[in-house]
Amino acid sequence: MSSTLLNLYGHVKHQGLPVAQMTVAIFDHFAASDLAVEAIMTTKTGSKGEFTFAVRPGVYNLKVIPEVGQGTRFLTKCVEQVKVTSNTNTLIALQTGCVVTGAVLAPEYQGELLAQLFEGIEVVALGIEPSSYKCACALDSNGKFSLVLPRGKYNFVLRATKAPHKFNFLSTHSEIVTLQSDSAINLDLPVLQGFGGEVVDFFGKAVEGALVTLTPSSPGELGRELQLSSETVTTSSGKFQFAVEQGYYDLRIAPAPGSVLFGLNHKKVWAGTSEAGVKSDDGDRYILLEGHRLRGQVVFESRLLSQALVRVLSITSTQEFTTRTDDEGQFMLSVPAGSYKIVVVAHPKDAPTIIIEDVSYASLAPFAKTVVVGGDTHVAVKLKQGTALMGKVTDDAGKARPGVNLSIYSQASLPELSQTLPPESEALVRGITDGEGRYCVFLSPGRYTLVLQRDLASAKRIDLGEDPLNLDIVWHGWSQMGFVVSGEDGQPVSRCRVTYAPYGQDDSDSSGEESDLSYPHGYVLTQDDGVCRLTLPSGVYTFKFIPPAQGSYNPRLIRQLSISADVTRKVTLELKDKNNDQTD
Repeated sequence: MSSTLLNLYGHVKHQGLPVAQMTVAIFDHFAASDLAVEAIMTTKTGSKGEFTFAVRPGVYNLKVIPEVGQGTRFLTKCVEQVKVTSNTNTLIALQTGCVVTGAVLAPEYQGELLAQLFEGIEVVALGIEPSSYKCACALDSNGKFSLVLPRGKYNFVLRATKAPHKFNFLSTHSEIVTLQSDSAINLDLPVLQGFGGEVVDFFGKAVEGALVTLTPSSPGELGRELQLSSETVTTSSGKFQFAVEQGYYDLRIAPAPGSVLFGLNHKKVWAGTSEAGVKSDDGDRYILLEGHRLRGQVVFESRLLSQALVRVLSITSTQEFTTRTDDEGQFMLSVPAGSYKIVVVAHPKDAPTIIIEDVSYASLAPFAKTVVVGGDTHVAVKLKQGTALMGKVTDDAGKARPGVNLSIYSQASLPELSQTLPPESEALVRGITDGEGRYCVFLSPGRYTLVLQRDLASAKRIDLGEDPLNLDIVWHGWSQMGFVVSGEDGQPVSRCRVTYAPYGQDDSDSSGEESDLSYPHGYVLTQDDGVCRLTLPSGVYTFKFIPPAQGSYNPRLIRQLSISADVTRKVTLELKDKNNDQTD
């Protein structure tokens, strides 16, 4: 273990001049995928635009965040994959954009009702072309907002803010705006319906403080990208209420921490009335059943670990319950009677670190235990420093394989390598190879199975002892496919949805909804440079290239494309007919 701290420092400038009082945030580039992405720390630039962070060796992302609405013209700037192996200097150059001011119009609502609606809404601008730049701003009490955006075409969406409000807004409506200069725009608030309900226990007693989350049943591509949803908590009378567009929604109810009740999910709940406008609506009654308390405390040596991720997976069904520990390292959730596997992972902020090849890693091993819950159950979770399992993934020619997902299962989960691979949720650890094809995870001594992507045929059995184990893997089972998508005008196409499925099984839109297709199928989105990458087993695939519907390009289909080696392919999309513009 090492406590060596290095300086990651630099200056924020615009056209060579320093910019003071700008917020600079630093993030761990290789933060665990199942933990929320949080800034490690933030600071403000000084009078000369200077900033500095004291960090362990590792790879970091930096983000400069202007305070929108305070007269700035600067755009948010991200600098990714800053490798810190010694004191490191970084210059961040800011760019300016168009100032967009506007207001949300809602003539059918008035006075206090309108102000209560506005307090729970933010405006999100998501770029269609030429870039996918995204920016958000909360409405003020009069429905006004201010943003700074690069020139281009945008989706403007009204999205709920996270804090519960009297009327918890949810809409999938979007408007298209093209910006060439500073602009003033107005957005229309869609017609809303009151959707509410009452949450009670088995005896009909109101359940206070339950978290109610509403998500569109068919959110569309834009809804999935922006994770459109709304949440609130039930009142002392067990009531909740939303202001939504008419349609079908998925409803999830989770009791307050410490409750003996456990949550429920409802799919495709109808929200709508014959009258426009927000109104109080008692709605349906939702009954939460009583389960058993599963509680415990997470410690490392004598230290209580807060924000540790606790996952409880049913052994006999697909149910999974998750929570995090509080400031005292305690966790508690309610589950039905049954057998469960408990997996606990420390938050990186509380884990001791080890530096390997100039990169800092959180070194606590995950905790895993099977328990039978037939009544209130307590589990003592003692995390321990793990043993490093590390190595490099290469192809037959020795070329590094970056961006390869790896999952590690206990050997009990995969007693026979010929069996069907279990869901990724059952993996003890998940990771991804870095730009040099390297990986490093920490585990307790024991027997494990390492799977790259979901290539079970190339799975590796591992006997891990007390000493670090270096396991280099030559992996040729799957190929890395890259696409460079541009229009026939030569412009890169960002946010192009590239769907893939085995040839002959391509009658699905691979939208992320439930599907009967066998693995692999799905989609990826292109970045601002029009590039996307995916890793697939050798075979023949169908690819669909679906640019943003409101953009300048038509979709394209490649029906049969054989993949047997790493390859990058350029794909050109035709411009839409300017005299008969179409929407897909």
